[in-house]
Amino acid sequence: MRHFKSTYLPIMQNLPIYIVDIGGSDFQKVAERPAGSASWHLFYTLQGKGEMIVKGSKQTLTAGNLMILRAGEPHKYYPLCEKWETRWILFSGKEIDSLMETLGITASTLVSVYDAAFLEKRFYELYDVCKQNFEPVTVSYLLYALICQVSLWKKEQSMQPLCDIICKATRYIQFHFDEPITLADLTEYTKVSGQYLCRLFQKYYSMRPFAYINKMRLEKAQNLLMEGKLSVSEIARQCCFESSSYFAKKFKEQFGVSPSQFMKYYRE
Repeated sequence: MRHFKSTYLPIMQNLPIYIVDIGGSDFQKVAERPAGSASWHLFYTLQGKGEMIVKGSKQTLTAGNLMILRAGEPHKYYPLCEKWETRWILFSGKEIDSLMETLGITASTLVSVYDAAFLEKRFYELYDVCKQNFEPVTVSYLLYALICQVSLWKKEQSMQPLCDIICKATRYIQFHFDEPITLADLTEYTKVSGQYLCRLFQKYYSMRPFAYINKMRLEKAQNLLMEGKLSVSEIARQCCFESSSYFAKKFKEQFGVSPSQFMKYYRE
C-alpha cells in the first residue's frame, strides 16, 4: 500500500488536530528514528508480527493492537516475520500535546484494539479523503473521532485488572450457586476487601453481590423448571434457597409469575 503525504494549508495551523502523513506497507521494513518523529504517530499491525523499541523498552506488535508514539520519542521497529503488514497515521495540531493529555495519552503507549472493523473503516475513510480532495476540517473531524476512540480503548485496557476481579467473583458464584456463599468466601477468592468488591458489583451490575447471587440462582432455577425433571421444592433446595416460599417470592419478583405457573406455561 502506498502512502499519502498531506499538503500543508494555512488553515491547518489553527486546527486542533490534522494529518501529516497516512499510509501503510504490506511488507514493513526496519525503521529507526533516534530523535523520534516530529509528529505524533499512530501505528498498527494488520497482519504478521513486528517489534517496537521505544526508549529501550520492547513491545511485540501483532494484529489486534496499535502503538501511539509521542512526537520526539526515540524509537525503532522491525519485522519478526516475512510479511508484516502495517498502517500508520502521522498527525499534529495546535497544542497537540495538551489535547492528547486531555485524552489521557501522555506518552508512547501500546493499546489493544477492541473494534478492528471500526479502526479499518476510519483509516480508509481518512486515506480516501486525503487522497481525493483533502478538505482539512473533514479530515480533522474524522481523525479526532479516531483518536478519541483509541483513548477509550486505552481507558478500557487500564480497567482490565478490575474486570479480572469481577470476572473471578462471578465465576466463583457460577460454580458454587448451589452452596451457601458469604461475602467472606468471595473476598478470600478474589483477594480484595468486601467493601471494594461491593463497589465493583455496583459499578458493573448496578447491584450488590448478594443480589447478583440471587439473580444467578433464579436463572439456574428457571432452566431447571424448563427441564421439568424436578419439583419446585427440589429446585428451591438445589439452588440454595432457604425455603420454597422464599424461592417462590423471589422468582415471582424476577419473572412476574410463580415457579408453578412458569412450569405450567412452559409445558403447554
